[in-house]
Amino acid sequence: MATPLFDRLEALPQTFSHLDAWRANLIATRSPSGDERTVAVDWSFVGTAPVGQEVAILVGGSHIWLDAEPDELASVSPRAFGAYVEGLREAGWRGDERDVRFAYAASAPLYLALLPLWIARNVARREWLERKCGRPIDEVVRGWAILLDHALDLADEAYELVGRLD
Repeated sequence: MATPLFDRLEALPQTFSHLDAWRANLIATRSPSGDERTVAVDWSFVGTAPVGQEVAILVGGSHIWLDAEPDELASVSPRAFGAYVEGLREAGWRGDERDVRFAYAASAPLYLALLPLWIARNVARREWLERKCGRPIDEVVRGWAILLDHALDLADEAYELVGRLD
């Protein structure tokens, strides 16, 4: 059933992407003139991706590692998406915002659905996860439940959008 999602993602305009842009890999700095800017580090996954996929990784990655508070997801997701589209427009992009929204909605569940299952299957991974997130496993699981619920809502939205975009 995911084939329409993958097919549509592949057909979207592709763009240069960091592909690991979450809070830990984005550092706020000031230029010598005092302007705020963000510097991206850890470019090990760099490549091309559909326009909009990067914001799914930003929101999802920041929440999967609990680098962002789980209860903030409902407000972070639309703000991050809006800022991403605004940045595209400021850079001169004049494409269809529905394509960007589809890529975001389809990519979030594809990236986020399996990682929690892979980690939770093994006690050693759970201990590692507690150290990585700096929280007990019950808080991690609660955060992931919120994230997965959000990802499933986005998957529903992606399936609705894919029919309207063709």
